[in-house]
Amino acid sequence: MEKVKKLWREISIFGIVIVVFLGLFIYRKITHVEFTTITQNALVEKVKDKDSFVVVIGNKNDNATLSYQDTMTTFLEKNRSESLYYVDVSNDSDYTTWLEKDLDITNGTVPQTIVYKDGKISTTKTGALSYYRLAQLFK
Repeated sequence: MEKVKKLWREISIFGIVIVVFLGLFIYRKITHVEFTTITQNALVEKVKDKDSFVVVIGNKNDNATLSYQDTMTTFLEKNRSESLYYVDVSNDSDYTTWLEKDLDITNGTVPQTIVYKDGKISTTKTGALSYYRLAQLFK
């Protein structure tokens, strides 16, 4: 009988530990949000599929893009139903040619925020936007 009580106590403690870790995992999923990073090819496919979305093209080595990423994360934390895509062109030294050839964008300045409606460019904003200006693009 004593062995059963000891086994039950160990199982109870193990169950409590699992519940705590599960709770922490769920809390992180609820409170932590990130923008979705996609490749250049995935962006071209989304445009060809005539999707409606907002994408930011940026360079992770650029200070303006890095500060804009903080604004993007803040926006997504407050607007969880929205999705924001990010394409990193830091590894592509000739990304301006890619922009012109595949997306018909002549301005190669980064960061650049583009709103697509049914696969066509609706709005383009160059530079790091403020929270308010980013929110206006989703309306």
